Amino acid sequence: MTLLVAYFIVINLLLTGLIIYLQKKSKAERKRIYSLLDEERNKLKKKQSEDKNRRGSFRLTLNRKDCTLVLKESTHGNMEKLKERSLKGYIENISASGVKFVCRYDLPVKFNFKVTSVFELRGEEFSLGADIVRKEEHTNHQLMIYGLQFVEMTAKDQERLSIVLHRIESENRKRIS
Repeated sequence: MTLLVAYFIVINLLLTGLIIYLQKKSKAERKRIYSLLDEERNKLKKKQSEDKNRRGSFRLTLNRKDCTLVLKESTHGNMEKLKERSLKGYIENISASGVKFVCRYDLPVKFNFKVTSVFELRGEEFSLGADIVRKEEHTNHQLMIYGLQFVEMTAKDQERLSIVLHRIESENRKRIS
């Protein structure tokens, strides 16, 4: 009987020691996991911050502002037949560095199209050179969305566009308040 009690006490001590060891190990493991999570969270915040500032210009959402793209050149020889062709569509959003253009035409953007983007904002006519840098299919699958980055803008055009965009943003803020 005493031997049984002794075994019981030894087993109890071993189990208690094991429980304490596992709790400490678990606590250390949780700290390590929380530390890794914090690192990943910080990396994500940094990346989001970089992505947010990548354009260097604020984006202004427009209500389907008419726009025409004139195809100027492509790196692919077979695309010459499209040169000077006009594509009608609309601007979904715009910044001083580019536009999000929506239309029905499906262009093979891997051929690096250079275009001229023609539109009007607040009575100001713009005809700006741009590269198609991105393409995505619209949710209704009948429209294509293109990301255009303005290239070789004159300082005057850049200033005119920035002034108009800030004026529109200011008017939008006044309406909200």
